[in-house]
Amino acid sequence: FRKVLEYADAGLRNIYIQLAEVIDGIQQRILAIAVNEKPFDAFICYKETDENGERSSDALLAEKIYSELTAKNIKVFFAPVTLKDKLGTEFEPYIYSAINSAQIMICVGTSAEHFDSVWVRNEWSRFIEIMKKDKTKILIPCYSGMTVNQLPVEFRGFQAQNLADENALANIVKSVQDIM
Repeated sequence: FRKVLEYADAGLRNIYIQLAEVIDGIQQRILAIAVNEKPFDAFICYKETDENGERSSDALLAEKIYSELTAKNIKVFFAPVTLKDKLGTEFEPYIYSAINSAQIMICVGTSAEHFDSVWVRNEWSRFIEIMKKDKTKILIPCYSGMTVNQLPVEFRGFQAQNLADENALANIVKSVQDIM
């Protein structure tokens, strides 16, 4: 930034400084919210709506996982519940805080396209970056209606859970409890 300012003409320099102040303000607001949020044990990542704007099958599976985990007193970030009292505010600081605080991310999908959707990819890719620095963080890919080979290539090193298996929910709950 300093190099850019050094080589910019006066007009551009002022624009860059103003934009930097805006970015700094946004960053400070996000960090202030993140500091005040309580940590989560797990974060459920999934695509909420399908191509028709209806609730996706991913969302229904994610909700089942949420219900099972919360029944075991595990603090879970599940967007429809966690963010319901945040209507009219920016969600990103809360999502950012939850991704950073959660020890486990459970990523649910029923198609390669859903795993690759913008918001879903954004969440799990950020979590994977955090995992590189914090080896205690765990990602659990969960899929249904597809094969394990259709999962994102970034998931290849992780033990995935096929939600079509009758013991899938019990296995997820046990895994999360064991990790915690």
